Amino acid sequence: MIKKTNQCELNMYKLTLSVIFLIFFSVGAFASDLKSVSVLNDQILVLHFSDGYIEYHGYHQKGADDVTVKDELDVKAVSVLSNYSLSGKDDPAYKKNVMPVKVGRKSKPSGMSMKCMPNDDNRCMSDYVLEHFIYLFLDKPLQPGKTYQLKTGSLAKNQNQFILKYNPAETRSLALHVNQLGFVPESPVKMAYISHWMGDAGGLDLEQYANTKFHLIRVKDGKKVFSGTISKQKDFETGGPDGPANQGPNGNFVAADVWQCDFSSFKQPGEYMVSTDRMGISYPFRIDADVYREPFVTTCRGLYHHRSGIELKEPFTRYERDAPHNPNVTPNFRLRYTKFRNMDSQWESAPLDVLEPLFDDSFDCRNIWGWYQDAGDWDAYVTHAVIPAFLMTTFELKPLNFSDGELNIPESGNGIPDMLDEAGWLLNHYRRAKGPTGGIAGSRIEGDNYPAKEAGHGLPSYEDVRPQWIVYAEEPRFTFIYARLAAQMAYNYKVAADNKLLSGKINSNDSIAAWKSEALKAFEWAQNNLRDGDEEKIKSHRANAEAWLYKLTGDKKWLDGFKADLEVTAGNVSKFGNYEWGIWAFVTTPEKTPAFDTALKAEMVKATELFAQKEVTESIEKNRSFRMGGNFNFKVQVGQATTPQVLPAILAWEVTRDPKYLKAVYSTCDYMLGGNQLDMTWITGVVHQYPTQVFNMDWWYNKKGIKEVVPGIVPYGPTADCDWMQGKNGDCNAWGWWDSDYAHTKCYPDKSLWPVHERWYNNRYAPPSSEYTVHQNIGPAAAIYGYLTSRKK
Repeated sequence: MIKKTNQCELNMYKLTLSVIFLIFFSVGAFASDLKSVSVLNDQILVLHFSDGYIEYHGYHQKGADDVTVKDELDVKAVSVLSNYSLSGKDDPAYKKNVMPVKVGRKSKPSGMSMKCMPNDDNRCMSDYVLEHFIYLFLDKPLQPGKTYQLKTGSLAKNQNQFILKYNPAETRSLALHVNQLGFVPESPVKMAYISHWMGDAGGLDLEQYANTKFHLIRVKDGKKVFSGTISKQKDFETGGPDGPANQGPNGNFVAADVWQCDFSSFKQPGEYMVSTDRMGISYPFRIDADVYREPFVTTCRGLYHHRSGIELKEPFTRYERDAPHNPNVTPNFRLRYTKFRNMDSQWESAPLDVLEPLFDDSFDCRNIWGWYQDAGDWDAYVTHAVIPAFLMTTFELKPLNFSDGELNIPESGNGIPDMLDEAGWLLNHYRRAKGPTGGIAGSRIEGDNYPAKEAGHGLPSYEDVRPQWIVYAEEPRFTFIYARLAAQMAYNYKVAADNKLLSGKINSNDSIAAWKSEALKAFEWAQNNLRDGDEEKIKSHRANAEAWLYKLTGDKKWLDGFKADLEVTAGNVSKFGNYEWGIWAFVTTPEKTPAFDTALKAEMVKATELFAQKEVTESIEKNRSFRMGGNFNFKVQVGQATTPQVLPAILAWEVTRDPKYLKAVYSTCDYMLGGNQLDMTWITGVVHQYPTQVFNMDWWYNKKGIKEVVPGIVPYGPTADCDWMQGKNGDCNAWGWWDSDYAHTKCYPDKSLWPVHERWYNNRYAPPSSEYTVHQNIGPAAAIYGYLTSRKK
């Protein structure tokens, strides 16, 4: 039965925290009002101010219609000790009004207007709002169970005194970070982390708290069910970098010591929070076998929300949208076919003057529709082909985790697990996108131009009917990719059938035989249509297809072809990334398959391990803060801080059973799901604290005026200096709202002191931070969280 509205979307309308998890005082006012007063520990209070907000333009409005509403905080006044006093009648140390002994501050943008456009320098200078975190250091510790009155003079517009009841077992500490979804009972690593950067006051020093106890508290009755002592995970000064040394102080992502609360041995299902003596509690979380179901469903539905060519509507979503970029249904939309092969372009697109002479308007493009679109890039890219590969790899490894009907998508109820239906979305697009002679066209479908022509015009994707929407020619490279994917889908259908996951009358196009036929025909066309100079461009793609055809058919000729094309050894994995889908297919091929090469498997298993170490576990072995896996040398950009790119570790775990790989998968997901310095769940609409401003023009410009962000988006997130948006007189020169470097310059203290993983500003208009792609972020997240779900009952 199809549900009317997905539960994850309902979470957008309700506050998920119960009263006992509220910080001391919280209000919803804007301007220079105090939004909250909370604690780090018993000697540091945190005041959170907001200068205001942006009233954003919407459907058929212009960027110039944005309105900035703000009343700036007096940042000089907040540093004056005498503007604060704390008293407590039931605490002898605070019988009289007591001033803090020190004040610290950090400030950063929390929203940016689009009122200023490129080449409009003057108006860019003020169209943003800031938020401020003020740290009050106390000479005497607060006492548990005592009540205090904080006075702030004229600093806040809303109130000037607040009643604070301090109880470490009931009051959330901003220093305590944990996976807000929770942990599966058998997870080998269950941690909460303690860390905080206080701006010009530096990192939180917890040396005097070294012997502090932490407790696991059961939410339903407040009982302590597990206790331990906190320990240091990483020292900021001596612990080494978290990544490239030029990204943040000491190359450290959090710019502070990191302590930990280790409860890995605890397995009892239930809802809990971590409480730390002299500090406070964490967000609540669950220990449950299927705790990853919500992030999986939400991100996989996030893919559905980015389907092009069909309308999004009830009962599948309340975030309705007309059908974009479908020549058959989108009014006035037309695709033009070019004989230029995208595989021959140095970049992802070729210049129009190169394409123009090769347009073939006699070719009918009406069957070419139904790709995925990104945040504001409504085009199709060859890179999107990794999405079905991710989803099908997860399904093959854990088929019993998935079922028909769980995603509430149009295909739900067709007798096929929804995971495979979503994987089939792009494959069916490719199957339709045949060129004049049968090769796969549309490795690139081009029509994007941000920010000059798309931003600030109030037009959603289905009203984008510019004349130069271009379909690139059929080509061998992309056709080999399709052959590999079709073979993988045929194999997945076999897995589904073996596990009795197919039911009812299945469409004849959705069968092992149909997808096998597609794979064989595509491979033959690609091999027969090679040109001089193509060999090096297609070699790895052909090898990957050969590996999958061998796994599917057991025919030795495909194994021989794979071995002939393979350029990876256990001693040289420099090209592993080019061959990863083929290698992963081969190392998971049953050894009983005819002509199987056990020696080659042993070598490729070793290569798989080396690749997983480089891409995931090396960072943890170098003691990265919070045990976040990933490529140690990868720049903080395009989801490095938000997206669990850990599939190499999953494959290494599957073929070696070395527990370090599985630990890396769990600890990395813990970081992305709230156990990070910002307490951010990096999926819109999931749990307590998630991004509320992301780059999604169909959401900005929806007709219904829905203000809540679409669920299931994983943004690029924090960024290091020098993003890819063009700055004034150079790429790293801050300029305007589209440039994350511009937001960096508005921070206090200076950006060079800021931990790079805190550089998130809720700036919906800056692609380097608030944008995302389906293939770099949403697709991988859906696959990884899906892998960690439990078997469907």
